[in-house]
Amino acid sequence: MTVWMAVECPHYHSTDVIKHGKSGEGKQRYLCQNEDCPRRSFIRDYTYNIILYR
Repeated sequence: MTVWMAVECPHYHSTDVIKHGKSGEGKQRYLCQNEDCPRRSFIRDYTYNIILYR
């Protein structure tokens, strides 16, 4: 059985995202397709739970 989980941009809260390669640790990277998103690239499950604001 296949389970589909919607991936949502944590910054813009949009589900309009695409896969965008892998991180150095092998985790899936995603790209928010909304041009107004302040940080378009993100990883769904970060290794460390820290806030990444600049």
